[in-house]
Amino acid sequence: FQALMQQYPSISINVLNVFGRRLTQLERQTTSTATESVEARLANYLTETAAALKTDAFKLPLKKKDLATFLGTTPESISRKLALFERQGLITQKTGKIIQINDADQLLLTE
Repeated sequence: FQALMQQYPSISINVLNVFGRRLTQLERQTTSTATESVEARLANYLTETAAALKTDAFKLPLKKKDLATFLGTTPESISRKLALFERQGLITQKTGKIIQINDADQLLLTE
């Protein structure tokens, strides 16, 4: 692998770029977990996922258990917060783990 990276320096640059992005994402996630509420972390996750997929309706890419671990909370908290967002009209939960974001701006103001 090292010989390949020496022969093709562009591979090394690409690897460093990928690791740099992952490190930045991990740092952002760690800071978020330490300083933001569960509502804010979940709201950010939903809006960032929608933005990455370029749609307001998407299937949750993770099971609630895995999403809870990712956000540093419990599956029960994820379910309660999603239900709260739905009662507030910020999202609509559809069958098949589909989330429709109705008001991304208000969702991001959630604390």
